Amino acid sequence: MIDFFQGKRPFPYDEGYSGPAKQVRYFEGWYQRQVTADKSRSLAVILGLSLSPDPHAFIQILAGPESRVLKIRYELEDLRARRDRYEVTLGPNRFSASGFELDIEHEGNRIAGRVEFDNRAVYPVNFFSPSIMGPFAWVPGMECIHGVVSMDHGVRGSVRWNDEAIDFTGGRGYIEKDRGRSMPKQWIWVHTNQFETAGDSLMISVARIPWMGFSFTGHLGFLRFDERLYRIGTYAGTHLTGRVEENGLELCFSRRRFELDVEMEWEGRGGPLDAPVKGSMSREILEAPSSRIRASLRDSGTLLWEGEASPAAVEVVGDAAALFKSCAKKPGDGNPR
Repeated sequence: MIDFFQGKRPFPYDEGYSGPAKQVRYFEGWYQRQVTADKSRSLAVILGLSLSPDPHAFIQILAGPESRVLKIRYELEDLRARRDRYEVTLGPNRFSASGFELDIEHEGNRIAGRVEFDNRAVYPVNFFSPSIMGPFAWVPGMECIHGVVSMDHGVRGSVRWNDEAIDFTGGRGYIEKDRGRSMPKQWIWVHTNQFETAGDSLMISVARIPWMGFSFTGHLGFLRFDERLYRIGTYAGTHLTGRVEENGLELCFSRRRFELDVEMEWEGRGGPLDAPVKGSMSREILEAPSSRIRASLRDSGTLLWEGEASPAAVEVVGDAAALFKSCAKKPGDGNPR
């Protein structure tokens, strides 16, 4: 199948197809989410391939706020992908870092449209930190490698789902990718760029990571505001505490003088999406596309930034409380210590 993956992947960037040239248990996929300018509608499009006893390519679509999901299966021969950049064709559908085109007829649904991106904010990488995973991206035997294609970008264009036209012009978008054998057994993931200031963006992932017969809790992410970047990561020395609340979570990341506090709330079960296990898309998880986020960043107690955002996308898979040490609030200030 290597013959239909074009180009040579430039080091150290990991936006294009990265996978093997032979049949193994493996998955690779891209996640892109766009939200309308009035923040009333969201559309997440997930595309990828599964190399397993049932090899195939796929598109999953999750619309908010109603958590409507559509899953479309394709033959591997329907997929073309470049290694040197994010550019994927899947049947009549086209995806890249500059936009996408959808042309889908499936189970009585008609989805079609064209959306363009501009002013993409690229996550900075180098030899020692080739992805958002930092140097962990170099560690052999990791079951999943996570990457960010765009922290934030502008959106224009529209998508029609049956009789509804969703106009994304003036909205914001985000793109990330995953590849490997399996997604973790337990994880928390959140993203939003729907803060009051356009361009502000937050992504966090916390997961139980197996490695060499052991396992550990790792975390990664970023807060981008005023075109500045605050990195979050086990590799960066940030310390994680948290608390599970009814219909929500609170996480606190601290490093030296800095403290990032993130509270998330969601309603409903979310939309069911397929996730990989040993390359096979055989596990169902839920993503809540219309969650609410409150976050603040402090330096030695001095507030540097704060924001509230909705809609945010949140996934909580497995026992969230087992992923972090509990935190307690200091009476009077509402911030974990």
